[in-house]
Amino acid sequence: MRAILAAVVMLQALITGGSDVILTAFKDCLDPSQKAACGREFSMKTSVLTFRTSRTCCDSDFCNGGDVQVPPSDNTPNGYICEDCFNGQSTDPCTATGVVQCTGKQNACTGFSGTGSRPGEAGKPYSGKGCSTQDFCKLGIFNMAGAQASNYGIKSSTPMKV
Repeated sequence: MRAILAAVVMLQALITGGSDVILTAFKDCLDPSQKAACGREFSMKTSVLTFRTSRTCCDSDFCNGGDVQVPPSDNTPNGYICEDCFNGQSTDPCTATGVVQCTGKQNACTGFSGTGSRPGEAGKPYSGKGCSTQDFCKLGIFNMAGAQASNYGIKSSTPMKV
């Protein structure tokens, strides 16, 4: 019997300004074209929103059984900062209002503007600038299962050292 590539995907969105923590986890078979995202974490952080998703993959029958394990967040400052802004009302790029401290593996600055949603929700306009992981820039938003984006732009740059 041939094994099927499977994945467990964890999506976490934390809105810092409020008490909303949205945790979504799901298991599924994986399209082989998405294999580049296996074992990677994608995250973006502004002063208002932290968005994080990770994917664990396996390649044996029923290997994605059992409880989903949520990887711990690394909130340790890493010595980098990026321009900061967030707008949950418009897809127009926002204007930086300050800086945000990067944490963990966030070693890139990213600007996002477009429409985003989680499965089953209507798309909403967003724009933001903040810290991100390199994988967010290199592999792109299409590899972030559990989140959907349309009519968007992503621009990455080098972070500033504190």
